[in-house]
Amino acid sequence: STVSGGSWVGVPFMFLTPGTSDNAFLGGPYTPPASLTTSGISTLPEGCIAANITADFTIEFLAGLAVVLHHSGIPDNMLWQVMMGIHLLRPYGLFQQTNGLPTNYFTYDSKAMLAIQSDNHGNTLGTETPNMVAQVTGQSRPYYLCMTAMSVADNPALVPVQCTPFFTGIVSSPGVKDVNGREVGGGGVTSFAFNSEPATLSGTEVSVRQPRQWSLVDIVGASGAAFADLLIEHFKDFAAHPPRFAAALSLHRDSILRHVALLGLDTDQAATTIDTAVSAVARGDIATHQAIFNFHPQAIVPSYQYWSPVYSTGNESVNPSLFADGGSLDNTGLASVLSYSDIENLIAFINSETPLTRDSNSVIVVDQMIPPLFGYQPYDETKGYVLYTEPVVKKDNANYANNQVFSSDQFEDLLTGLWAASGSGKYLDSPIFKQTLTTLAKPWFGVKGNATVTVLWVYLENTMSWSNELKEVSSIEKELITRMKFPHYSTADTELTPNEIQLLANLAAWTVMNNAAIFQSMYA
Repeated sequence: STVSGGSWVGVPFMFLTPGTSDNAFLGGPYTPPASLTTSGISTLPEGCIAANITADFTIEFLAGLAVVLHHSGIPDNMLWQVMMGIHLLRPYGLFQQTNGLPTNYFTYDSKAMLAIQSDNHGNTLGTETPNMVAQVTGQSRPYYLCMTAMSVADNPALVPVQCTPFFTGIVSSPGVKDVNGREVGGGGVTSFAFNSEPATLSGTEVSVRQPRQWSLVDIVGASGAAFADLLIEHFKDFAAHPPRFAAALSLHRDSILRHVALLGLDTDQAATTIDTAVSAVARGDIATHQAIFNFHPQAIVPSYQYWSPVYSTGNESVNPSLFADGGSLDNTGLASVLSYSDIENLIAFINSETPLTRDSNSVIVVDQMIPPLFGYQPYDETKGYVLYTEPVVKKDNANYANNQVFSSDQFEDLLTGLWAASGSGKYLDSPIFKQTLTTLAKPWFGVKGNATVTVLWVYLENTMSWSNELKEVSSIEKELITRMKFPHYSTADTELTPNEIQLLANLAAWTVMNNAAIFQSMYA
């Protein structure tokens, strides 16, 4: 189960094409920290997914590129997804497109493809080859959930949307209605048919109307849509401060045009857009500058046509619903996994901006997404942890009010377990804690109650054991700790250096390798 930036890695990994091996995609085999060298971590191997975010991936660059793509004909509600497709999918042959928009769907394997082709022999699906899971001999993949979320009309909270190689939809029954006034949930549709209007229904089959098939670029973009909100703020800043906009376009001109060319769009037109904007600012032509921003910034938020396979009656018009980052609902990905009643063991990797600490009142502080799973609001500096049965401490806390899937009285055990594993604040070892929990019924996520599950919590934290093994690169690590609070990077830091990526990846890998026995016990 991946959400947000995790889906940037998870989606291309799941559907990796024969041109790239798992080893290349993941950056090579595991290297013990003692064997890391300064020169070795200063570059990333060809084909490594991380190499795609080391350049042309700042929010400023993406905001400038989005403005140019808007004037090149990309629909506003697809700007974010298309940019993610260029960076994260295209290098692996997973972003087939015409004029910047995706042209093929995805499914599980050739058997699933043949079934789709058989049912759709009268249209392009009848001959089209989709992206499929694990196409290289010897590869294996788990069942995959790419999580996004959807806004609903009569509730401020988001509802979970599962995107899988088999289906896409809201499998839970949250009891709320969408923007069309229809109840949501109850299941999904074969993934290619998401973002559509139902025409005729017959048993488990439905004919749909859609402008194009639901694609990988849609799920990778929608799952990580929180970053689109950062772009909106940059749009507003650029519109209000023309010199900043002109400076950004001038700085990134060549790179923007290169990305436009990758999409097969008109680079001459794009160059004219850039040059017109820059020259307008130079001569103080505010009217021309404002005309460049002739779209509503909020339009960049992904929107798609959703309908429930349970509550649809067929031949309905479907207004699009706004979609949101999967991490804006549950950044752990845990609650959605528990909608599958056969899951007994879970490994939860918490790679957080929040260090594992203890405050002056001896309250152990963890990432804000963990407490809601136990019915607590995120940590507050003055009140500690407050149950959701009490008034909401901060406005944003209301977003996670439906996330409780475990009993509240088991939260303290998790806090003390992680703290003890870290060396009680000495950070001697990785904070890893294995916990047996009982689920609570949660219709919002489709979780049934009274199931016993084992969760291995893995809280990424810089540890003395790992640091002490570093030799040649220890000075780089110390610099990162000072500058970036390693490994607690802000998710707004979208463009990282190879050094930052390599050490972060090595710490995560070492955490697993150094605790191999407890990880293997989850599969016994």
